[in-house]
Amino acid sequence: MANMAPSSPSLLLKNSINSTTTILLLIVILSSCVSSCVSFCIGNKATKNAASSKTSNSNNNDGLSSARSFIEEAQRYVKEKKSEDAFSSLMEAYAIDPNANGIQKGFESCLKLRIDLAVEQQQEEEEEASESNDNTVIIVEKMGLLEDRFGLAALLIDQERHEEASFQLRTIVSSLSESLSNKNNNKNNKNNKNSNNNDDKTQRQRDMLDKASSMLYRTSMSACQWTNIEKDSAALVSSLQRSRTSGKAVPPLHPFDALKWSCVSLEDATEVARRYSIRANLFSLNTNNAELPIDFMKDNDDAASVSNPIRVSRTTHSSSSNHRKIRIGYISPDFTGKHPLAFLMQNVFALHDRTKFTTHVYSLSKDDGSPEVNSIKDGADQWIDLSHLSNSAHQLASTIRNDNLDLVIDLCGHAGTMIVSECMARRVAPIQISYMGFPGSSGVSSNGGIDYLLCDEIVVPYFEQDIRRSYKENLILMPHCYFVNSHASIQSMEDHVLAYDERERYHLPKDAFVFCCHSRPDKIDPITFRVWMSALSSSLSSNNPPKVLLWLLRSGNEMETNLRRIAKHEYGLDDARVLVFADIAPREEHLARLALADVFLDTPAYNAHTLGCDALFAGLPMISLLRPLHNHHPPHLDQHQKQGGGGDGGKLQTQKLASRVGASLLKAAYLEEMIVPDMKSYQALMIKCVEDTTWMQSMKDRLRRNRNSCPLFDTQRWVANMELALMEIVFGNHMNDGLRDILVVDDDDDEDGGGKP
Repeated sequence: MANMAPSSPSLLLKNSINSTTTILLLIVILSSCVSSCVSFCIGNKATKNAASSKTSNSNNNDGLSSARSFIEEAQRYVKEKKSEDAFSSLMEAYAIDPNANGIQKGFESCLKLRIDLAVEQQQEEEEEASESNDNTVIIVEKMGLLEDRFGLAALLIDQERHEEASFQLRTIVSSLSESLSNKNNNKNNKNNKNSNNNDDKTQRQRDMLDKASSMLYRTSMSACQWTNIEKDSAALVSSLQRSRTSGKAVPPLHPFDALKWSCVSLEDATEVARRYSIRANLFSLNTNNAELPIDFMKDNDDAASVSNPIRVSRTTHSSSSNHRKIRIGYISPDFTGKHPLAFLMQNVFALHDRTKFTTHVYSLSKDDGSPEVNSIKDGADQWIDLSHLSNSAHQLASTIRNDNLDLVIDLCGHAGTMIVSECMARRVAPIQISYMGFPGSSGVSSNGGIDYLLCDEIVVPYFEQDIRRSYKENLILMPHCYFVNSHASIQSMEDHVLAYDERERYHLPKDAFVFCCHSRPDKIDPITFRVWMSALSSSLSSNNPPKVLLWLLRSGNEMETNLRRIAKHEYGLDDARVLVFADIAPREEHLARLALADVFLDTPAYNAHTLGCDALFAGLPMISLLRPLHNHHPPHLDQHQKQGGGGDGGKLQTQKLASRVGASLLKAAYLEEMIVPDMKSYQALMIKCVEDTTWMQSMKDRLRRNRNSCPLFDTQRWVANMELALMEIVFGNHMNDGLRDILVVDDDDDEDGGGKP
């Protein structure tokens, strides 16, 4: 890959002090929040070069002042309004110690000064234009100023100062929209002698407009600031449309955000993922061509077409013991005690049939000694620490390829580091499977490095052509639920949950009915929250109003203020009573306190995955939306899934995999009654949960009674079913005719009528 940044901060500053890459590179390094938002826009290589820049510069700084002295020097320059000197000093400080106390605040002050000085200069230009009566001059902010606003917005977002960030981003969007509109009106000016330069500048402006629109939407959702949601949604969709028709390899939106936001269609989300896969393939070829034709790496139409999958079961593989062992590799940067992946999969590896499989676990993170990682290490045949290769896709791929795997399972996809995607693009095993980390299509099939996506027929209804065509991989369709977990390792849930008399510890009244949603706030959309408020309002307006409230996860004061405002001013609710906020807690406390609630509320656009398992295992029934399908329906789908419905005009769609997981979890937990077809039914079911106490208790009893026997929490059963698919892929006779979808049938379901109690 080509270098994307100079080799030292001083040279970088000298070459491009106003460069977007310069500022965003700095912000990406400083800000974990923005890394997921813009790091892919400038490339991980820039981050790598910055790291080497730090090393080289530090080695040449013997005898120089400490990072703190540079920061203090920058502060003096800011007071003297010497912004460029201040910026230079801060870059030197960063080269010595990126985490120095005060460095982030220093960059914020510096950027604000640069913005103020630029605005003053622009005001003078406007006054000059006014005095000369030149009405043809339209003043718009210059790119350097807009880039500074962008960098400042990134820093503010990292500090959860979303409203301030939104102001900067809206200013960027407004200024660029005006500039581009003006250029479009004059595009037929044939006397323009600098058309090539103008075209380049126009493209830069469009790129920044698209990035700012994406970042604005992201920060608005993080703060639940929905005042301009319709306008912002339209701007985001427009930016995606421009990206699809341009030659840019990478769109302004990260694939994970494309899955999360309801305004982005399944088709567009897949296209975003495809562009990122293209980039990984380019890097695997040592090519850094941002203008690659968008038809590069064409879709595999056969894989994305509706077909009859191969059905496999224990019966069909009863004689498979004669085969050699299958060598499986699992790769992820998330094998750490802090990440949900390790918690969910900690028991999976030990449950593989050792007479048929050999497991290799490749970790791109250092062993943190956590119980989850220890379980994974103990359960795998081989634990390979490749954290030292986490910056080299070539070496990583070569190392894994030497183990002669039959297949490898990528557990992060576009949700993780780009290195893994590059590694998959280099083809490290004959069969490569995407699972768990990224709940959607990679956007490519075998020619792009991913042969199979592991899912189930609820989250990816293969029989629905409009949905199937957006999944480019072949499918492994698991029975019950594709989402594995290791919650059964919590030996006795009763020993871990908190009793009702401990509710007051979390400001929950003992006699209240508590709805709970501890999902991240940016998963909450305005339609869903207003449905929740309507349900609370209806319950509280009955003849004998119960105490009812909504228990949410806190994420900054702005988010809480915005939601309280809606509850109070739009619904007349006592926000202090009906909205209670919980702080983020360690996993053990999080699991224990969930039992203090009565019902978990799923977020329709992006469902609760790990959290959904947490809630159901803690004994909380969960309400989840699943829109009805329109065409063919397998006979085993319940009738309420075949009927239409309204309630919200259909704005919240559930075509994406990530928006269908809740229903899959509920079906595997034998709680299909909690799946609703529209938001009107969602509200009605919330009210029923409060008012019909007998029915509500029966749902809780059923969930707790079946917790240790339902397929959702039967990890051994899940592993055995997955192994059937893997054996079919490696040894199946159909492989000579090319890859096909595989539908795993659980023989136990056939014996007991589906396993339903």
